Amino acid sequence: MGTDQTKSKLAQITLANYGPFGETTACFSPALNVLVGNNAMGKSLFLKLLYASATALSCPDLQPEQLADCLAQKLVSVCRPTGGELSRLVSRHEGTDSAQIQLDFTPEAPHTTTGDSNQKAPLAAARDFQSLAFTIPATPQTPPLSVTSVPPFSPATSPVYLPSQEVISFLPGFLDALKQVPLPFPQTWTDAAKALSARALANPPSPSSSADKALTELEGVLGGRVTQGETGEFFLSTPTGQTEMPLVAEGMRKLASLAQLILNGAVGPGSCLFWDEPEANLNPSALQALCRALFFLAEGGTQLFVSTHSLFVLRELDLLSSQSRVPIRYVSLERSLAEGGDSGVELAAFDTLDDLESIASLDAELEQASRYLR
Repeated sequence: MGTDQTKSKLAQITLANYGPFGETTACFSPALNVLVGNNAMGKSLFLKLLYASATALSCPDLQPEQLADCLAQKLVSVCRPTGGELSRLVSRHEGTDSAQIQLDFTPEAPHTTTGDSNQKAPLAAARDFQSLAFTIPATPQTPPLSVTSVPPFSPATSPVYLPSQEVISFLPGFLDALKQVPLPFPQTWTDAAKALSARALANPPSPSSSADKALTELEGVLGGRVTQGETGEFFLSTPTGQTEMPLVAEGMRKLASLAQLILNGAVGPGSCLFWDEPEANLNPSALQALCRALFFLAEGGTQLFVSTHSLFVLRELDLLSSQSRVPIRYVSLERSLAEGGDSGVELAAFDTLDDLESIASLDAELEQASRYLR
């Protein structure tokens, strides 16, 4: 949007009456953010809100007066409310007339590595914030939302969203089919497919760079490198030959997706990655490598937002955080039952796993252990 393509980071969000959320706010890490909460707390809807907003801002030729239409279209395409009515994203509590969303961004400081590997990078100060703020009316209107504040800068690169379902094995046929028939797939699938389809950069990540370390972790589990055929199909190339991506195990295809995004430069310094439940179909040894890869990317300047139900992933990330300078934020989503009734889902952000008041996956595991040991 506009001409100032300064690298920026999502620093904070303030919500009121959006989806299941009440009035709530949370600060983010410029590096790694982990969303935790039970089912039906709105983690995916929250990720899609962040992604749609960042994507709308990243459009290089978009003028400020066009932002409302672009943002509305993106929210509809990724959230898919019935009839394309954006008003359906507003909380349905009695007396609610609109949803208010404010996303605060901060210009990214030059990325440096200190001599102290355990020295955490500080969170942004509120005085540094520049905001995108908009309102969605609770009844269908034209326009479907109004923008009240626009930051003077926008992300230098387009954000990437990886859904819980891998799409790399569908390519290139998936995108070809969408050109012929408007199929009702979420825009997040289409966007992920387009990001994956870009060819690998001529020069791979520099040896010993954060991107190279992340790629090494992924390729160590994959047993080879992701390659792309002349017509756009993907293969896993190993010392024993090539295996077409549909024949690779589904969990491995998720790792291959991240590897491809590193190879083609979609994920790297200054980028922003949103990933919904990356742990699906992966065993613990693969999850360890994935967590290390995420930390290397964060260390190299990628801002990550990851949602998970996996206690193993949470513990692994916490262990890595204790040995790293990468600042991590655990963003908890929990329903608030205030006096007088349900006041919606609240956000709470913490620096360590121990600070979380409740972890649904841990509670369930302890309850199961109790039953198993009886």
